[in-house]
Amino acid sequence: GRRAGEQTPRRVAALIALGIGLHNFGEGLAIGAAFATGAAALGSFLVVGFTLHNVTEGVGIVAPLTRRERPSLRVFVLLALVAGAPASLGTWNGGGGLSPLPAPVLPQP
Repeated sequence: GRRAGEQTPRRVAALIALGIGLHNFGEGLAIGAAFATGAAALGSFLVVGFTLHNVTEGVGIVAPLTRRERPSLRVFVLLALVAGAPASLGTWNGGGGLSPLPAPVLPQP
C-alpha cells in the first residue's frame, strides 16, 4: 500500500504538467509580444527555442509515470494539453495586448 501523504505517479505528473503549463503561458506572452511589435525574426526564434526546450520538459512530465504503469494515450494527451495549451493562450494574449485591433472596443484614456 501507499504511505500517508505519498503521491501517486499520475498526480506527480499532473502537478509537473501544471507547473510547466504556467511557465509556458509566460513563454507564449513573449512570443505574442514579439510578433505584435513587428519583431517577426525574434518571435520565430522564440518559437524554435521554446519548442526545443519543451521537448525536455515533456520528458520530465512523463518520467514519474514510467516506473509503475503504462499510461494510456488519453493520459498523455491530457498532460500535453495541461502543459502546452497555456503557451497558445499566452501567445494570443501577448499579441492582443499590443495590437491596435481591439482598441476600438476598449475605453480610451
